[in-house]
Amino acid sequence: MLIPDAIHYARQKSAAAKSFYVAISRARHSLTISSKTPILEFPLPNL
Repeated sequence: MLIPDAIHYARQKSAAAKSFYVAISRARHSLTISSKTPILEFPLPNL
């Protein structure tokens, strides 16, 4: 599986971390994540 723009998930306003988790958990054999930045920071969820 390839995630070409991982920063997209960090920019989303709603459920960004959950969406990213779903995307990475779908990989079966391999996972490649690319991003312009080496660190992705997600906003803290409202609990």
